Amino acid sequence: MSGYNPILSSYNAILLRAQKALYQYISAQTFTWTYSGTSVTVGKYRGIDNADLTLPAIICNATNAEHEDVPWWTGNWRVTAEILLREAADDCTEDEHLTHAGEVMDTIVSSSLVADINTACTTTIEVVRAGPPATISYSISNRHWESSIAFTMLVNNT
Repeated sequence: MSGYNPILSSYNAILLRAQKALYQYISAQTFTWTYSGTSVTVGKYRGIDNADLTLPAIICNATNAEHEDVPWWTGNWRVTAEILLREAADDCTEDEHLTHAGEVMDTIVSSSLVADINTACTTTIEVVRAGPPATISYSISNRHWESSIAFTMLVNNT
């Protein structure tokens, strides 16, 4: 038998819903940066199709989810979350980029992260636990600085 199953559909959309929760949280944050004395607007985005974004950009992704071994099709998921900061190397120095990346990462490495995501989140998902960071990294490619922080969130698929 095939067709739409609303119960399974909500589970299949766990990555989208986790991604939206991260995006809503990051969108509630304020970053005040300047390039050569000029104030810039920091764009906030979600998803992996992010090659042509206006920079600077903070990108929220949920890239992987594993169901916990609790009753089948119910309960919690371990979601791999990633926040990326991309800036044009022609607009800021490496030191400036790493300072900006530190500010973004400070919003993730926070004792109130779970409560703050749940407060900002309007999707039907509850974050039960988040962090600590699994990896942080930075690189330069195509004249773009890129820093990222990856961590695990335990989410309840409510």
